[in-house]
Amino acid sequence: AHLDDDAWRQAVLKVLFTGIPVGEVAGLATRADAELARMVRDYAAEREAAGRAVPDDAYTVLTLAEADATDPHPAD
Repeated sequence: AHLDDDAWRQAVLKVLFTGIPVGEVAGLATRADAELARMVRDYAAEREAAGRAVPDDAYTVLTLAEADATDPHPAD
């Protein structure tokens, strides 16, 4: 089943939270967007404020999402 954008973003956060490698997320490179980046930044800030480590995969997601935001020709 295909998730709508909101549900997909929530699923990516759940993947980060549970420690599942983000490489397992279908369509991550093409669906990561500015809203997902905002959500992951908020998640990372909450983790840091609580004295917890931010998963490396959070930075992977941010890199992909920020690349999407600056790509003048996003993938279809």
